[in-house]
Amino acid sequence: MKCANNIKQMNLALQNHHDAQNVFPNDSQRYDLSSPVNYTNPLTGSETAYTSYSDGLSCWAKIFPFMEQTGLSEKINTKINEALNVVMSGAATGEPMIVTRGAHTITGTLAQENKITVFLCPSNLTIYGEPGVTGGNYCHYFANSGALEESADLSQTGMPNPPPPFTYGEYGGSPGGGGKIATNGVIYQNSNTSFASITDGSSNTFAWGEIAWEKYKYAGWNRSTGPTSNSAKAYAAQLPFNYHKKGDPTVNTYPIIGFNPSNPPVSQQTSCGPYGSQHPGGLNIGNCDGSIRFVNETVADNIRLGYACINDGTAVVLP
Repeated sequence: MKCANNIKQMNLALQNHHDAQNVFPNDSQRYDLSSPVNYTNPLTGSETAYTSYSDGLSCWAKIFPFMEQTGLSEKINTKINEALNVVMSGAATGEPMIVTRGAHTITGTLAQENKITVFLCPSNLTIYGEPGVTGGNYCHYFANSGALEESADLSQTGMPNPPPPFTYGEYGGSPGGGGKIATNGVIYQNSNTSFASITDGSSNTFAWGEIAWEKYKYAGWNRSTGPTSNSAKAYAAQLPFNYHKKGDPTVNTYPIIGFNPSNPPVSQQTSCGPYGSQHPGGLNIGNCDGSIRFVNETVADNIRLGYACINDGTAVVLP
């Protein structure tokens, strides 16, 4: 009940965001710089002219103003603006991280210092992400960016030919990031989704789902949930809900094509896991219309995938 109430509050913030801005928040956004920023790599001597930057910020950070976290949101914006001013004034020393890696790199301390209780399912006792720049207090409720019909493939970044029935985009995130992302859901990189976009029906499409299971390698709530896997965790048949409970508990892996190793244990993965929870038998999700559902982990694949898409023409109904 506590977990469902958390998602209810996040759903309300999502609705209020839409009321204020006419769209749902995105999960990382790229912005154009007013003038190029030249950066010389001190190790290689190569020079790059950056014309844009990524805020690198998660959809979670973007709903703060609508969930009584206005003060924290203002701190995030202050850090980003200060970093941009330094970059644009040419006073940056070393790597201009906000340009090359995204604004999440300079807001990491806020995620390390601020635990958001609404983001945490009581059934999962782990509340802090991996150490380093991506670490910090995190969120157990991931947004839905859609469904990939195929396995996530880190080794191929081109559009399949012929194109699959599900839509794909290319993740343009931090160095080393890349590959396909789902773009037929509600929230993803550079998304601009409104209620009008959800032609399958807001009660037939979910906005949030739990990734609240032990041993998962989380990042802080400030960091967007790409690359490749993005916020979508509604993949094909090999990654059903609560997949981590169905496999060998001593190994607890699942395949990610192109990843080395090809079946990495969940303790080595960040934002690449299927939806799942510590609740017996299923997980909680929040629909785009604001309703909350507990979904059985045995739900059919076509329903699970269709429920993640906003406009595939199939208004599936959860059993």
